[in-house]
Amino acid sequence: AAAAAPAAAAAEASPTTAAAAAAAVGENDHQEETAPLSFPLALKAGVPERRFIATPASAEWAVVRLKTGAMPKGPHSVTIHAVPTARGDLPNTECQTKRFLGLREQSEEEVVVPVRGGSTLELCAQLSWLANPEPVSLVAEVQFHSFGVRCGSNHQALGHRPLRLGAAETFTRLEVDAPLGSERLHPKAELSEVERTLRPTKSVVSVASVELDVLPPSDADLAADPGTLGRQIHQMVLLYPFDLAPGEKSDATQKVVPRVQALHAAIYDSPLDSMLWRLEDASTGAVLGHGGAAHDCAPIELKSKGSYSLRLLLRHPDPAQLAAFKDLPMLLKLPLPKALALPVYGDDRHAAASGGYAKSNGAAAPKPVQKGWLRRAGHKVLYVAKPKEALPAWVKAGDVLTGKLELDQGSKGSTSLAVVYEAPPHPSKAPTSCGGGGGGSIRGRRGGAAGIAVGFRHKSPASCIASWGGEVSNAARTRSSTVAAFLQSRQSRPLFVFGCLMHRPCFLLGGGLGSFETER
Repeated sequence: AAAAAPAAAAAEASPTTAAAAAAAVGENDHQEETAPLSFPLALKAGVPERRFIATPASAEWAVVRLKTGAMPKGPHSVTIHAVPTARGDLPNTECQTKRFLGLREQSEEEVVVPVRGGSTLELCAQLSWLANPEPVSLVAEVQFHSFGVRCGSNHQALGHRPLRLGAAETFTRLEVDAPLGSERLHPKAELSEVERTLRPTKSVVSVASVELDVLPPSDADLAADPGTLGRQIHQMVLLYPFDLAPGEKSDATQKVVPRVQALHAAIYDSPLDSMLWRLEDASTGAVLGHGGAAHDCAPIELKSKGSYSLRLLLRHPDPAQLAAFKDLPMLLKLPLPKALALPVYGDDRHAAASGGYAKSNGAAAPKPVQKGWLRRAGHKVLYVAKPKEALPAWVKAGDVLTGKLELDQGSKGSTSLAVVYEAPPHPSKAPTSCGGGGGGSIRGRRGGAAGIAVGFRHKSPASCIASWGGEVSNAARTRSSTVAAFLQSRQSRPLFVFGCLMHRPCFLLGGGLGSFETER
């Protein structure tokens, strides 16, 4: 505290705030980029130098540069510690940056740190007196950067919101800007992991050991009533069976990392006393791995086409508290053997929606966004499309594939967004056929599923429906880019559903829902 007080006073006396830099830029409107913050650092042995910097509201990351001059008593070693925010209950270990740098004369070292827009960045520099206690003077520069994708940071713990790509979607949209200065844009998106959620099939609550699992009464309880008894600890065991088939080869393997997501990284603030899990081979009962609530275990390699079970042990003195967790989900993290690339198209919705195919006018197939620059105050729309490669055969509908989108793949510290892709059902293996004019056969019965024929051939609604042998109202005739479905019953009572690509189905005409059959 004694060392921090003069440092804080010096920080207030020196213009090291982003507001001061913004004011300086405002005086020279012709400047293209926001000027970096610059301030001297006089490092002494055992005395940390702290600076508290106000970050711009749109900032996402900052580049800290340490510049040295002549160092007659060098070289020196310096520890840089940056904490982007102190708000809320977020542990500093989740967002801090700590680097140990070796400095030589007339050199420059660069450190990239995540920041939270609108918060105060604490930057601390400490001379390593064990290596060389001689004082040294430096010049520090802080340059803020942003792609304007959100008011937050590129770090997941600082307000990160992932991009969601639904199972029925072919792309997701992202807008990027350059509010603070020109930024290099070279996007790259890929999926690297599969997340699968399991529900327990069995839960058993029982009394733990009567001799070993009894909490003794506290001194205050004994002082109030010497006859106070201890509290018995109860336990609940949850069973999670699952199957795994990584590949067709008999020697194929798949790595697995189990995690109880609801209780992960919760120790002192956990609603339970303890949590342990154990992974077993369902056929032999051999223990293949184990873990707890504090950290993830190392990936466990499982053999192909095996049946396994996870047993989760929860403990608490109150059995009712345990019963509330009888349906606790278990998360399985399954790394992909090879990352799946997601094409990123720029300002071309057609390319993202069609999977990168060329337009009907004969133009060449579009290419993903290439490396370039986004000038200050510039704007660009990015379309992150679904992977072109087929998903692995062992991925099931309902699984979630996770990865990240790097907006500048050449920089490790620039903005990156998590990407979440919900796995769709695998394509049907049934053979397909192409007819000449109309749809295929449609059959259904009362209480069953009705078939729907979809056509994309005709440009006008009237010609489309006329080719199917149906009638259409004058209001429907005026619509364009339509998809028509026509079901004709044996009693000639029409059941007519009409819809277009941009709206929900708007017409439902006709009679009974008896058995129907048509070849139109």
